[in-house]
Amino acid sequence: KTQYPTEYKVEKVKQLTEKPDITLTVELIITDNEERTIEHAIKSMGFKDIFLKRRVSYGFYLNSKTNAKTIAEKILASGEIINLNKEVPRITINEKNYIYDKTTGLQEETVRDTGTVRYLTTDIDNYFGKSTFDKLKPYFPKNEITKVMKGIEWSLTLKKSETAEKIVATHIFHNPNSMK
Repeated sequence: KTQYPTEYKVEKVKQLTEKPDITLTVELIITDNEERTIEHAIKSMGFKDIFLKRRVSYGFYLNSKTNAKTIAEKILASGEIINLNKEVPRITINEKNYIYDKTTGLQEETVRDTGTVRYLTTDIDNYFGKSTFDKLKPYFPKNEITKVMKGIEWSLTLKKSETAEKIVATHIFHNPNSMK
C-alpha cells in the first residue's frame, strides 16, 4: 500500500523577478495524457474536488516593447513553437490577453476570473528555453528577442483554496532539486 505524507510544508517561492514582455501558453486540443495522469494521482491522494489543466508556458523577453504584438505574431507564424492543428495558443502582452488565428492574427480576448489557482514550474537551468531561443534566432535577425523561458503552467480549479498549497507541497508538479 502506498503511503502519502500527512503533513505538508509549502515552500514560498519568489515570483518571477522580471516579468516577460510576452507570455505564450499552449494548450492541447487533444487529450493531454500527462495532465490526466497527474490529476488522477492527486485524486488518489485524497484531494477529490479538483480539476487540473496543464499548459506549456513560454516567456519572451524583448529588446523593445514597442512592437511586442508583431513579434508575438511572428513567433507563432514561424511554426517552431506550436502546431495550430492540435494546440491553442493564448498570449499575454502588457496585461492584455489575446488568442491567435492564422488568418486574422492576434485578437484581444476577455478572460474571466474562474477562481483557478495557477503555478508555473520551470527548470533551474532553462535548457528548453535556451533551445527555443536558438530555434527562433533565424526569424529575428535584429535580435528582437533577448531570452526565452519555458515551463509548465498547472491550473487547479478547486473548492478550497488552501487545498492548492497542500497539493503543491507534495511536489507532484515539480522536482524541487532541479526545478522552481
